[in-house]
Amino acid sequence: MSPSGAGWAGHAKGSVGYRRVLLALFFAGIATFAQLYSVQGVLPGLAREFAVSPADAALTVSAATLGLALAVIPWSWVADRAGRKRTMAWAISAAVGLGFLVSAAPTFETLLLIRFAEGAALGGIPAVALVYLHEEIQPLHAAVAAGTYVAGTTIGGLTGRIVAAPVAEFSDWRVGVLSVSGVAALSAAAFLWLAPRPRGFD
Repeated sequence: MSPSGAGWAGHAKGSVGYRRVLLALFFAGIATFAQLYSVQGVLPGLAREFAVSPADAALTVSAATLGLALAVIPWSWVADRAGRKRTMAWAISAAVGLGFLVSAAPTFETLLLIRFAEGAALGGIPAVALVYLHEEIQPLHAAVAAGTYVAGTTIGGLTGRIVAAPVAEFSDWRVGVLSVSGVAALSAAAFLWLAPRPRGFD
């Protein structure tokens, strides 16, 4: 893949393309960080089921964040060759699929492996999102647009915590995490539908 946006100045503020980019990345932020922190609110239930200490249960959060951190550079390499939107679509789709598997993990060790893989898949969104944004939005408005993405990540992080915990209170941690995966799946679908075809990079 190579830059194809010769003469492309980016979507102007207020245009349909501008709004679609902002909304797409807002939902991508929600999907990413809701899943990343989906287990944080259900750690006590998780520790009880698998008979592990609270510190060990917290490794389910650490495993995902480690996977994300290690995957950012490889995903950036993929995006330079496969394209920005396509890479983010692969990443968010894989992450959602793995997110649903989290709630079915039969053992604690399996849960850690799935969470690590989920985090690695999620790494494709922050690795590419701001690059995609800067290539598709007029430079004058890129900072404001980036703020929208950051807002999505913040809301996503809160969603992962405040959705899973109350649901788990009425059922168990698996249903709590599954509910967050449902929110992430809807947000991922919104991203895939809203994100316009890249014009700044093929």
